[in-house]
Amino acid sequence: MNKKSVASALLLASVMMHMVSCNKDTSFHAASVDYPYFGTLFADQTQDSIIFTTTDDWSLLTPHSWIHIQGNTTGTVKESMAIYTLCNKVNFDENTTDSTRLGYIELHSYYKSAATYVQLGFIDITYPAYKVKSYYGNSNVPTKVSFALTDSSYMKTDSICFKARKNWTLEIKSDDNNTWVTADKTSGQPGKQKITLSMEENLSTEPREVKAILTSGQVKNEITICQKGKSEKKD
Repeated sequence: MNKKSVASALLLASVMMHMVSCNKDTSFHAASVDYPYFGTLFADQTQDSIIFTTTDDWSLLTPHSWIHIQGNTTGTVKESMAIYTLCNKVNFDENTTDSTRLGYIELHSYYKSAATYVQLGFIDITYPAYKVKSYYGNSNVPTKVSFALTDSSYMKTDSICFKARKNWTLEIKSDDNNTWVTADKTSGQPGKQKITLSMEENLSTEPREVKAILTSGQVKNEITICQKGKSEKKD
């Protein structure tokens, strides 16, 4: 997404506030998005909601094909001076683009407001921590990230921790098919996970690495596991 698109979406988020009007004819109007202000989702996270308040006829719409509003997208308010708070479930496609994307749902009523959603390009991996490769413009929203574990030559165990929103698998790959790293679990159901890695001691003076491919649903993230050479001193 280019900076102009991001700026437009952030502008929509900035005007998401309660708006009320009382005219001389005693009419009363209000419209606001109450949730989310700026919703953040992981790449395999496909469900959220939008909560809004209005006193007038309303409609919800989005220009994004990966956002799907559930239930009624239009409604009629028949009672004057009545305030309605409504909730619609929202489904999202899994983000398989390997890059963060930003979208929104507009509330059209007496006033216009919007809910903004940021769907990150990666799974909720809590260890190792991610390293940011790029950001959206001047924001602190990461566009692309990388994951890496670095261990000493004599290290025997390490771990990978994450929360999967879908069924998941973990595959260890190396260029030379050298299986010096094994995982105690390689698949499972949604939820928080801690995978224990067992490693053989590196007797070579050269460092070596493998890739751990974590897949949740259709989303894939790569974790680089690097083991230092034998010549390095113990910490």
